[in-house]
Order: sequence, then C-alpha cells, then structure tokens
Amino acid sequence: RDAALLRYALRRALEVVAPDVFAVFDVAPGERRTWKTWVEGKAPDVVFEITSRKTRREDTRIKPAIYAELKVREYFRFDPEGDYLKPPLQGQRLGPQGYVDIPMKDDGLWSEVLGLGLRVKDGRLRLFNLQTNAYLPTPVEDHLRALEAEARALENQQRAMSAETRAREAE
Repeated sequence: RDAALLRYALRRALEVVAPDVFAVFDVAPGERRTWKTWVEGKAPDVVFEITSRKTRREDTRIKPAIYAELKVREYFRFDPEGDYLKPPLQGQRLGPQGYVDIPMKDDGLWSEVLGLGLRVKDGRLRLFNLQTNAYLPTPVEDHLRALEAEARALENQQRAMSAETRAREAE
C-alpha cells in the first residue's frame, strides 16, 4: 500500500503518520483510504520512507519511535539522491529493546518480513529475490514483458497461418 494515512491510537490520543509505502500481512485484502490500526487489529509489518531534506529529521528520529511503539517489524529508509542518508539505504528490525540496524550484505539489505533483498540499482530502490538471483520487475518492465509476449503470440499465429496457406496451396 502506498501513500495512505496510518491512523493509530497510543496513550488514548488519535494520531496520524503518513508512511510513503507499507506492507501488511494477514489482513483482509482491499483498498483503504486510511489504515486504522484499531479497525484492522494491527499496524503495518514493514514501512518504507523516502527521505529528503524536508523529511530527514522526521524519518530518522520521530517516525522510528512511533513505528517501534506500534510494533512495525521492519523500517527502511531510502535517500534517492544520497544527500541526506549515509548510506542512502538503511534498514532496521524491531528487537526487544527497539530497532536494531540491519547490516548491509552483498550491496543490499535483507527483509525477513518480505523474504526479499533490497538494493539500489541505477539510483532506484529495487526488490531482489535471492532464490532466483533476479530483481522483481517494475510495473514498466512487467508491461514490456506482456507486450513482448503478445508480439511473440502474434508472430506464432502468423507463422501458423502461413503454414496453413502453404499446405493448402500445395494440395
């Protein structure tokens, strides 16, 4: 889910935070304009924040405390410009005493929650499948693959029609 408000109640006050992207497992599927933890029965499992000059302080100091209190299992920050976070991709996993940094390994971070690696490729945050040793496709890549498959199907159909025409002419 991306760019939705996350409403939560801590210490009896209704509060709001707006994660850039979050994922929640074991809930009923469907679109929601806002995520209400008291309605859903849980907070997100993993949160991603895209850090900028305006959000750096909030992303590094304020939101981690909120997400830890909500029991968000993993929290990732990404600075696409590399100007405000060093390194530009950072991750934390919730432990008994709060968040603990996830160590960088093979130029990326491992998300236990997602079962995927996170890497920066060409300045973009990408998800990586360690079993297949491949990046998950972006929506554009998915669309291009679908177009290529459609073109191959048309090509095969034309070949079959040509073969039928030649067979008829040979008779």
